[in-house]
Amino acid sequence: METPLIILDEPTANLDPATTFAIHQLILKLREEGKAIVLVTKDLDEFIAHADKLVFLLNGEVVADGPPREIVTQYGRQMFEAGVWLPEPTEIGLRLLEMKRLKKDRLPLTVDEAVGAFSQLQWRNMKYSNQISSHGEILVRANQVEFAYSPQVKALRGISFEIFSGELLAIIGQNGAGKSTLAKLLVSLYKPSSGELMLFGRNAKKWKAADLANYVALVFQNPEHQFLCDTVFEELAYSLLAKGIDEEKIVKTQVE
Repeated sequence: METPLIILDEPTANLDPATTFAIHQLILKLREEGKAIVLVTKDLDEFIAHADKLVFLLNGEVVADGPPREIVTQYGRQMFEAGVWLPEPTEIGLRLLEMKRLKKDRLPLTVDEAVGAFSQLQWRNMKYSNQISSHGEILVRANQVEFAYSPQVKALRGISFEIFSGELLAIIGQNGAGKSTLAKLLVSLYKPSSGELMLFGRNAKKWKAADLANYVALVFQNPEHQFLCDTVFEELAYSLLAKGIDEEKIVKTQVE
């Protein structure tokens, strides 16, 4: 781009950390070349430490305009409540500010700054445990599960894990790592190419997706992939109708 001003609207939305970092480096390179950059974003993680100026918009109005550290220190809580993704060290720092454990001029914007700011704090009566307990019944058990879209394209290799009732499991990885493919295996949209995948005590290959929907709900990354109807009522009623509940009174009552 040869223009003197470049406006970027959510350039890292839905990107994995590696690609986000690459975009971040490119933006810094463009600035070094003398370009003026306007970055529209709700995620300040990668950019706040390099921004010269921060403009905080809320409901179509400018709430604050100035140096990032000054704006975040004064309006950080309001930004957080408005859905702005602040860097995690900054979120922790804001909590410490509210507890009067941290001075305003020590609010960190980066991990490196947090190390310096937090290392001076005195932590009393802190208890911790490095033990992770599994509880409840096993809902999902995967043993050496593999999946291939074709002989040349193997999406998953040797996947093994368990999911217990009441447990929160995070699946992380860069774009193309196989996260969405694995999610579709868990709702029986795809079947394993090999290995054993047990869903609620039953082999995944024996499940029909329609039957498994009574036990597992999938929320897609793109919400538009789930919208099938033209009205909110029709959308909420769709699943009931798909299950064979066709009595209008029952559907209306359950939707309401």
